[in-house]
Amino acid sequence: MAKQAQEVTHARQALPDETWSLTETVMAVREGRRSPAEELARSLTRIDEVDFDVRAWHWLFTEEARDRARDLSNVQRADTLGALAGVPVGLKATIDVTGYPTYRWNGPGGHPVADRDAWIVRRLRQLDAQLVGKTTSSGFVRSFIPGTRNPHNLAHTPGGSSNGSAAAVAAGMVPLAIGTHTAGSVTAPAAYCGIAGYVAPAGSLPMSGVVRPCPTLDSLGFFAPTVADLAVAEAALLGRGDVHPTRDWRQAPPRVARWVDYAWGEVADDVQQAMESATAQLAERGAQITDFSLGTLADDLKHALEVVMGYEGRRELAADIDEAQLEESQLCGYLRTESESSWHDYRQALATMAGGYDWVRQMFSDYDVIIAPAIARRAPLGERNIDYPVLSVPWQALGLPVVTFPLDDDRAPGDLPIGIQLIGSASAVPELFALARDMEAVLRP
Repeated sequence: MAKQAQEVTHARQALPDETWSLTETVMAVREGRRSPAEELARSLTRIDEVDFDVRAWHWLFTEEARDRARDLSNVQRADTLGALAGVPVGLKATIDVTGYPTYRWNGPGGHPVADRDAWIVRRLRQLDAQLVGKTTSSGFVRSFIPGTRNPHNLAHTPGGSSNGSAAAVAAGMVPLAIGTHTAGSVTAPAAYCGIAGYVAPAGSLPMSGVVRPCPTLDSLGFFAPTVADLAVAEAALLGRGDVHPTRDWRQAPPRVARWVDYAWGEVADDVQQAMESATAQLAERGAQITDFSLGTLADDLKHALEVVMGYEGRRELAADIDEAQLEESQLCGYLRTESESSWHDYRQALATMAGGYDWVRQMFSDYDVIIAPAIARRAPLGERNIDYPVLSVPWQALGLPVVTFPLDDDRAPGDLPIGIQLIGSASAVPELFALARDMEAVLRP
C-alpha cells in the first residue's frame, strides 16, 4: 500500500522573486543558526503560497519529512550531520521513493508504488537532505506535459521533461531539485526558468530506480539557484568534500571554444546578442575565446541521438506503451515511428556517437570548455509548448557534462531569462564547475 502522499491541488502573471541559497542553507544548519525543521517549514510554506499558480509538485511527503526534520534537529551537531543536512530537495516524479508512486504515464496504472529507493534517493538520505516530495514530469519522460508554469511568467512554459524540478527551484520552493536528462530535459528547463542546471556525464551516476527510456543517453541532473550551489551539491553527492578551487585567470587564462554553427533552426536575435555580450565580457577578463564548429558532425549526432532514443525507448518501455495506449496514443505512435530503425541503424548510430566522442575528447586537449547558448529562444508561450532541444542534442549524444546558468538577472518582472551552457570533458567535471563558477561571477555579478 502506498504511503500517505499528499496530492497537490492546483492566478498571477509572475511570482515575487525568492532566492534560496543552498550554500548558505548548508552553512546555517551546520553552524546551528537554523534547524532542519525551520528549513523544511520554509519550503512547505512557500509551496503553500505559490504552487497553486506554478503547479510544480505531484506529491508531497509532508508528514514523513516533518518527522525526519525533527530527528535531524534533535541531533544537530556539525560532527554528526551529513554534507547536505537540512537542505529541502525535490525529486522528479520518475524517481523511485519507497512506498510512494512513481510517475510513468498519465492514466490508470501509470503510478506504480516503488518498493525501494533509487540510488540518488539513498544517497540524499545518507547526506541528511530533506526529501520534500515529487515534482511534475512528462509521462514516459517525454510525452504528456503537465500544466506546470514558468515562475518568471506564468503564461509561459518551464520546459520539460524535468519541468517541476526546475520550476520548484526557480519559485524558491526548494534550493535543490533532481531531474533526468535524455536530450534536453535539464538544460532547457534550467535556462527557461533562470536557474543553474547540471547534466552529469552519461553513465557517471547510477540510474537504478529511475524511469529510463534510453539507457545509453539518460543522465541524472540537478537544479539550484546558482552554479556555486550546484558545485556544493555535486561534490557532496560524489563524496569529494570541498568543491574544486577556482583558477587564477592571469596565470592560466581559460581556453574557451565558442560553438558557432548551430545546425538546426534559428537562434533568436536577443539570444545571439546575449551570447556575444557574454563572450565579450569573458574576453575582457582574460579568457581566450576561439570560434568552434562541429561541421557535419552536428547533423550526424542529431540523427544518431534520435535513432538511439527511438530504438531503445520502444524496447525499454514496451510494456508501458502497450498498457497506456489509450491514454497516450500519440506518444505510442511517436515511439513506434522511431522504432522503425533497424538493428543496423542503431549500431551505426552508436558508432557515430563513439566516433564523435573520440574527436571531441581530442579537442579538449586544446580547450578547457565549450560555450554556447542553452536555448534557441526564451521560454515559449503556453504551459505545454516545448521546443526541440536543438542546442543540447550534440552534447548529450557525446555523453558530456553540461552546466547551465542565466545571463540576464536584471530583467523586469514578467520578462523571461536567457541561459548559457558550458560543456566540459567527462574526465574533468570538477574543473568544469570551477570555470563555471568563475564565469558566473563575471556574468552575474
